[in-house]
Amino acid sequence: MPYCEVESFKNLEVYIPIHITGFFKPYIYQNNLLNSGSIGAGLVLEKFVRVKIQKIDIDTINHYNSHIHIEYVFNKPTKKVEVVDYIVKYFENLLASKNLHIKIRIELPVRIGLGYGVSSAIALGLSIILSIITKSLTIIKATHIAHIAEVKALTGLGDVIAEFFGGPIEIRLRPGPPGVGFVDKIALSKSIKVITIELSEEETTKRLILNASKIDETLVKTLIDELIENPSIETYIQCCRKFNDTLKLFDKLPKKIQELINRTKVLGFHVKKNLIVLIVEYEYLNDVIDYLSKLGIEHKVFNTTFHGVIIRYDWVSL
Repeated sequence: MPYCEVESFKNLEVYIPIHITGFFKPYIYQNNLLNSGSIGAGLVLEKFVRVKIQKIDIDTINHYNSHIHIEYVFNKPTKKVEVVDYIVKYFENLLASKNLHIKIRIELPVRIGLGYGVSSAIALGLSIILSIITKSLTIIKATHIAHIAEVKALTGLGDVIAEFFGGPIEIRLRPGPPGVGFVDKIALSKSIKVITIELSEEETTKRLILNASKIDETLVKTLIDELIENPSIETYIQCCRKFNDTLKLFDKLPKKIQELINRTKVLGFHVKKNLIVLIVEYEYLNDVIDYLSKLGIEHKVFNTTFHGVIIRYDWVSL
């Protein structure tokens, strides 16, 4: 029989917010990937990776070598995303006895590989949408597949749980995906804006994780305690600065950015992977943007968001 349940979901879409970690301590246990992850904190931004079902064919076994075939396309050219192949293979193996062809469209608001947690957002969206459309896993179990894919690829250790639960400031208190790790949250005023400046793609998440020995676990736990005791954007900025100072990440700051910070009312800033992150109050946003434009520096402006993963669909009665 065809896998008819897929017809009960129409216009299925999953929206996953992007995320920038401010400070973190990674943990990798090769014999326990679910308990691997990171502790720390970050900002969840109001830009979403959109994953949607584009086409479903039932009983198309004659057209493909396997019983189930999952195809995916991006809205813009992008480099190979390792986690996608892992997740597609997982679901094709899980549902090998079904005669089904699924085509999925993945829309990215920013480029992958810069520090926005896009790889994790793709992994989350793909795992969740496939679990729903095939009724094969619960939502939380689907996040576990995304997390394992990220840990295996060393492309992100804390993004899955952060993006699933949302922000604006998320604090990762225990490593792992939803249901294993633990996250607390801090609300922010809508007047807080985030400006990012994208550097050349030199640093990779894999290299950051493999150099984890340089990250002081005691420091990160102390920063988490400080943030919980004084839950504010000011404390978050101070914590990010201490973390950046320890790893000498401010060495990446171009002179033009140092000039900007000195001459405008930037609330705070930090460096993450290939991003310079500026935190600005709305009152001074235009001044900062004007100065960036004057310096000829390309930038993006974001709101933060309380939202985590958003799932939308129309229910169709069979």
